[in-house]
Amino acid sequence: MAEQSGDGQDSKGQRCVVCEQVEPDERLLERCFRCDNPFHLNPRNDVDGIDHGDAWIGPTLGVVFYCGTCIDAMDAQERTEAGDPAQAAAQLMAGQLGAALPPAPSSQPQPSEDAPPPRPARDAPRRRYRRIDLP
Repeated sequence: MAEQSGDGQDSKGQRCVVCEQVEPDERLLERCFRCDNPFHLNPRNDVDGIDHGDAWIGPTLGVVFYCGTCIDAMDAQERTEAGDPAQAAAQLMAGQLGAALPPAPSSQPQPSEDAPPPRPARDAPRRRYRRIDLP
């Protein structure tokens, strides 16, 4: 069994934080800008390879690299921040307690008392033009 240090370094190479595979070629690994762990990122589009993250142009730091785990966490955080704060808090609490949330209430508006009743569903498609029989 290969010896491993605390930073993901193995005697045969570095270990990808996403798939836990040891990669002897360090050119196929990048360090995540958020968690600072190595992950597989294929540097070329014309050659098949493993991708467990992505790279994009940052606002001031040039190219930044993020592993798939951190990308998923950032996406979940954005969805939580953009959604209903009460629902987001309930989801967080349910996740901490290990319980499932009941389904969210429907957002369909309730009809007012003086509104006409809903139309019944038709079995057959309605004709585009009505037929007029002349006497």
